[in-house]
Amino acid sequence: MESQIEQGVTVREGQQIFQLPDPKNMRVKTRINETKVTHLRRGQGVRVKVDAFPGRPMRGRVAEVTAISTPVNGPFSDVRVYYANVEIEDEIEDLRPGLTAEVYFATNFHSGITRVPVQAIKVSAGKSYVALHQPGSARSEQNPWRWTPVEVGISDPDYVEVISGVKRGDLVVADARLLPAPEAPSQETAGDSTVASAQ
Repeated sequence: MESQIEQGVTVREGQQIFQLPDPKNMRVKTRINETKVTHLRRGQGVRVKVDAFPGRPMRGRVAEVTAISTPVNGPFSDVRVYYANVEIEDEIEDLRPGLTAEVYFATNFHSGITRVPVQAIKVSAGKSYVALHQPGSARSEQNPWRWTPVEVGISDPDYVEVISGVKRGDLVVADARLLPAPEAPSQETAGDSTVASAQ
């Protein structure tokens, strides 16, 4: 541990005395599980969410990944992690050292896919469903929704990929967590639930 510089002590040329953070060039140091480290590369784009600014996600980029792993729970632990330094590209003047953040790495990327909010997916008996709007049907006034099985793919904290079952533009219940399970007798009734369009 380095000794602190005391008042009146002579310092040499080039000696580091203190550090000042630059809010326009901040980094996040994040832990990466050893099973995921092979998916990362330098320059890879990421999304950063700082706990102090939950509604202001920021763009970032991987600057470097450590070459040597570190044990999580002491030197004899079997669980090891790597560390990645992520440069924050968006400028937020209120950023400060020591803030807690989450970093989301896009390890898989699909283009031209249909996606729905994560909360729109209802899992029952191991299968995934969405509550799909059925306009123009004879029963639409009493039961405007019907459960539709879907096949889901990759997801992020906000959206999940739908491989089959719905198409872009279909209207689904945005949050299906409080709806009765698909096998329940009232499975097609969704009340006044908010809708979302499949993207």
